[in-house]
Amino acid sequence: MIKMKIRTIKLILPLIVLALFGRQQVSAADSLVLSVTPPLFQISPAKGDTWSSYVKVSNTNAYDLKLYVRVMDFLPEGDGVNGKFMPVVSGDDSASTLARWVTITADPVSVPKGKSVEVPFSVHVPMDASPGDYYAAVVIGTQPPEGAPRSGSPITLSSSVASLIVARIKGQLTDTAIVREFRSDREFYGRPDVNFVLRFENRGNAHLRPEGAIAVYNMWGSKVADVPVNSGPDAVSVSPHSIRQFNINWQGKNDIWNMGFYRAVLSLGYGPDDKQTLSGTTGFLFVPPKQFSLFVGILLICAALVMFGIKRRIATAAAVRRKK
Repeated sequence: MIKMKIRTIKLILPLIVLALFGRQQVSAADSLVLSVTPPLFQISPAKGDTWSSYVKVSNTNAYDLKLYVRVMDFLPEGDGVNGKFMPVVSGDDSASTLARWVTITADPVSVPKGKSVEVPFSVHVPMDASPGDYYAAVVIGTQPPEGAPRSGSPITLSSSVASLIVARIKGQLTDTAIVREFRSDREFYGRPDVNFVLRFENRGNAHLRPEGAIAVYNMWGSKVADVPVNSGPDAVSVSPHSIRQFNINWQGKNDIWNMGFYRAVLSLGYGPDDKQTLSGTTGFLFVPPKQFSLFVGILLICAALVMFGIKRRIATAAAVRRKK
């Protein structure tokens, strides 16, 4: 039996709900309101399985709505929390995407005012599907798809909502990743407020959650800090075949005794039980300008006093020799 979980995208894709869907209730100019539940389906089918469910669309407006349903692929992309919806291209049978495995009605759906309607759909996984994570969304809105017949509806506002489907196809999963970049955002700092930039690339076919720490060493080789990386309740995962950037901040003691060259060593684990590891090294220079200027000034004064003392002794010795 296929198990399905419906919950928020906390571990897998918080970026999708927050950056793309926002609330699952969408309003346009405070006049048109749509809501859909659930916002997320997580399923784990095997090759050849068929899984069925439905999305519930609610119309809380004071008028009936005619809605249009379509399925789109979701593609995570770039650094950070970005992604995009991709329509299914008809006639392209070479692509193996989750949206192509979803069967759903192509007819308009009528939702009376104050009522909810269930829209059934099914997912059929082909036998030749590759193991890994796949994404699609059931998008329901007032705007007819391109090429669909349009009726003279009195509603001119356009609004849409989406329910995401995340499918992990059972089989051999590949956990492969690299550190694409690890560096400090500058090479020289006037105060120990350092921002590290880490770009993690997931080259496998399953979600990965990298976690680790950055060890910071001073110019004497002593460790002064262990800075956590992607840990705690706010930790996020990286989608397959994508790159995510992490920005990590470290603040040290701002005094002259801590100035000098610093070395930062990254240790990162990922995969089941963090058994696979990655590393990286970068360096930066910390010199506090005010304290350094004061320190240099004191050194110059000391050097001047020493030179003055040496010249005076030389002059005294020369005077003694002349008297003799």
